[in-house]
Amino acid sequence: MDFTGEDFWVRIFTGPEFATWMRICVWGFLALWAWVFFSLSRGGFEDLFEVARSRYATPRERFDTLSKIPLRVMAHVAASAVGAGGFALGLFVQGAIIILIWREINGG
Repeated sequence: MDFTGEDFWVRIFTGPEFATWMRICVWGFLALWAWVFFSLSRGGFEDLFEVARSRYATPRERFDTLSKIPLRVMAHVAASAVGAGGFALGLFVQGAIIILIWREINGG
């Protein structure tokens, strides 16, 4: 089993098994991203909405609070992408190793 040379890597990254595994990992990443994003967003804005709905808040306080919402959304998007990406990357590497071993066993 020679792990050097361009031919080795071309054999790994081409082929129907690897293309299918890539699709599975991309869809898995997107599903995980959505799950983590909605989990973070659930109740994650209540402190801002509480100030915005308060009858004691001044218009300036309401404006300042509501202007923080886009930043909070971007932070949730970034945090969920990092969380889902870390999990999906580990899963992708494990699957790629399994495909490599499978091809070597079967002489592919």
